[in-house]
Amino acid sequence: MMEEKLVLVSGASGYLASWCIKLLLERGYRVRGTVRSLKNPQKVDPVRKLEPTGKRLELVEADLMKDDTWPKAVKGCDYVLHVASPLVVGGSQKTVDTAIQGATSVLKACGDELSVKKVVLTSSSLAICDGHNPPKEYYDENDWTYIEESTWYTKSKKLAEEAAWKLYKSGELKNKFDFTVINPGFIVGPPLVDDIGTSVQLAIQLMTMPMLPKMAFNSIDIRDVAEAHIRALERPETNNHRIAVTEEDPVSMKDFGIRLKKVFGPLGYSPTTGTLPQFVVKIGSFFSADMIDVLKMQCYIRFNNTKMRELLGMSPRSTLDGMVDMIDELINRGHIKKTARWEANKLKSLAHTS
Repeated sequence: MMEEKLVLVSGASGYLASWCIKLLLERGYRVRGTVRSLKNPQKVDPVRKLEPTGKRLELVEADLMKDDTWPKAVKGCDYVLHVASPLVVGGSQKTVDTAIQGATSVLKACGDELSVKKVVLTSSSLAICDGHNPPKEYYDENDWTYIEESTWYTKSKKLAEEAAWKLYKSGELKNKFDFTVINPGFIVGPPLVDDIGTSVQLAIQLMTMPMLPKMAFNSIDIRDVAEAHIRALERPETNNHRIAVTEEDPVSMKDFGIRLKKVFGPLGYSPTTGTLPQFVVKIGSFFSADMIDVLKMQCYIRFNNTKMRELLGMSPRSTLDGMVDMIDELINRGHIKKTARWEANKLKSLAHTS
């Protein structure tokens, strides 16, 4: 019976992991989620609300930097989604070390736990497309990032994935589980928790800043990324593959801003459609690592997402719509100030659905 299958989801209180948990519960799986501390109600309570009875969802403590916490976490699990990633504020070598240790610790624990049938690891499209000179017309899963001038976050994603593949293929693991890697683009869409990560920060800036640098992202809706993880878990044809989960063409900040202005402008908001002058960005790059990253995001990168379509049977939904849903939920959660017109519109929508 499907109800008997137990899935471990690492980093359970995170933006993506919470959606993975939600979809797994809807499919009839039992879920064990890991958090760094069960004593942090701000992190733990929103996850527990996904299954209030506690009968099919349990939370346990595990830490990416503590190898000995993972054997107990994976014990008795049929599947593992390793979604957890180190928190990045500026980043450092520790970001890289934590990501590598976390990925290898989870795989080693699964290698000693005979119940585990498959592991799905969350990497990033940044592990594929950064640092290529000259840039390619299209990127796919055969490409690997050159990290010499990459950000700490990009380095952490590429090197952690690389270390995971190396360990998996080494023959050192006693339990011969199946393995798939998901490489999502820039994730947008409505949050289920109050995790303020990069995606949420950028969405808030789109609604509050007068101008933003010229940037474009190969994006994907959070609901598609979570769905991709579960399909990878269930489909043997994805075994031994890394799969880019992203729209083919990038979406610019200006495109996001235009859509947000159309939807939220009448509700009393002023989303930015203005672009910071390029000379300001270039001057800033001499003084700020963040501005160097901005210059990199001005490249027009295209992905071949054939594997997503063929192995996962998925076509990405519009991330412009996903950003609208994201902003609406951020307003609902109080991360963006509610206007009187937004509240009136919400009440009208509720009246129509009741």
